[in-house]
Amino acid sequence: KIDEHHRALFNGESLNLWLAFYCDLYGAILVLAVCVFAVTQRTQLGAAAVGLAFSNTIQMLVFYTWTVRNLADTISLFASSEKIGWMATKTPQEGEALYSADGPTKDAAAGKTIVAVGDGGAPEGWPRRGTIEFENVWMKYLPSAPYALKGVTFRLNHAEKAG
Repeated sequence: KIDEHHRALFNGESLNLWLAFYCDLYGAILVLAVCVFAVTQRTQLGAAAVGLAFSNTIQMLVFYTWTVRNLADTISLFASSEKIGWMATKTPQEGEALYSADGPTKDAAAGKTIVAVGDGGAPEGWPRRGTIEFENVWMKYLPSAPYALKGVTFRLNHAEKAG
């Protein structure tokens, strides 16, 4: 999955460089056209008019490049927000394949039992102590994925920090 994401990122950056190259090429062609026009019309044009034409051409190149790149970024951001909306509504919730409302279920691949803790709400006066205990925890992100945690056991006592 990471390679697929990197492939998409690489393609996006490649397209961005391609766009920058063609914007610069367009600007170079405009500057060349102004140069040719200035040389062929040197008897009718003064130095001030040629300088103004060069200045306006370079400003137009910068404005054109800025406009095209901002338009591409805006389109990309709209696509990102559409993707987030799609993921928020179409992606299945975690744990649906392993946990049902009936109670704990078995992970067939590892023979482990999945138990949801705290379904009844927090007890009165909670938290009494800030102790966290993990005992032989095996966890994976997806049912088909390899285990991210394998037999992790640790205890954090009240007022201790981890990390």
